[in-house]
Amino acid sequence: MNAVILAGGRNSRIRLHKALLPVGGAPILQRIIEVLSPWCNEIILVTNEPELYRSFHLPLVSDYYQKCGPMGGIHAGLSFSREEDNLVVPCDMPFLHEAVVQVLQVAAAEHPEAEVVVPRWSCGLEPLHAIYRRRCLPVLVERLERGQYGLHRAFGALRVVEVDLTPLEQKGVNLHRVFMNINTRADWRAAEELARQ
Repeated sequence: MNAVILAGGRNSRIRLHKALLPVGGAPILQRIIEVLSPWCNEIILVTNEPELYRSFHLPLVSDYYQKCGPMGGIHAGLSFSREEDNLVVPCDMPFLHEAVVQVLQVAAAEHPEAEVVVPRWSCGLEPLHAIYRRRCLPVLVERLERGQYGLHRAFGALRVVEVDLTPLEQKGVNLHRVFMNINTRADWRAAEELARQ
């Protein structure tokens, strides 16, 4: 399995490069890499500003379809990847948890027919913390060409397996923390406080 980290957002609310924000003494991107490295053969970073990230020594790829949101980034990452299974995550989740990665990987192995393996918890689906298989590329291309950029709507044309994360919550994994992302400076301050705890 490879990982695809999406760092192509406009950061319009926070007006900072979220992947580079320090949380707990390390850039969020570095924290993500440290969690994913034991599980992934290669970690690919999708960004339209590659000069900002060369020091991380990751393969860098830019969107083929510009200004199409996360779907464009997923398409770019899958197109570059040489692995069928690719865990897609955003660059602004500082508290990724290996238990969630493991559950998704196991579910993907149990469902070879799936094109997307996506976690579900009390707040709904997490399509930006999911395993996408390269064979879903034709559907993504069709949607991108038609200007239909919503992932949830694209799921209707894909074989999607939903993975219930309730057992992880029952074991004490704080999914509100795991799926927290940084959109504002207040979010950043809250993440720093959580990291200190």
